[in-house]
Amino acid sequence: MQRALKISSFFSSALLLQDRRVSYSCSRKHTKWYVMSIAVMAALVLLLMNYVLGVNSYASTGYEIKKLETSLSSLNEENKKLSLRVSETSSVAGIQLELSDSNFVQVDSAKFLRTNQLTRR
Repeated sequence: MQRALKISSFFSSALLLQDRRVSYSCSRKHTKWYVMSIAVMAALVLLLMNYVLGVNSYASTGYEIKKLETSLSSLNEENKKLSLRVSETSSVAGIQLELSDSNFVQVDSAKFLRTNQLTRR
């Protein structure tokens, strides 16, 4: 009987060993699948983050461009106003107005001196 028990225990241990090998093989396949799926998910998350950051930078650049365009248009308007003011003040009428405001008097006739009258020897 012992011999019978030994034989059956031998077969059962051989079956358990074979069952463990199959189980180990299956678990290795599942582990590889899990690792690959996690790696693919991580890659997708990285790509998604890269996309979101890219869109965000484009949007930020767009707002900055719009702000600079608004500033440029206001500076152009101010430049036009200053150019108009320069042309008004450099005109003859503008100069005469400034001279009259500064209490200068308009001359009726001009008197010129000869050069020999300026130098006496």
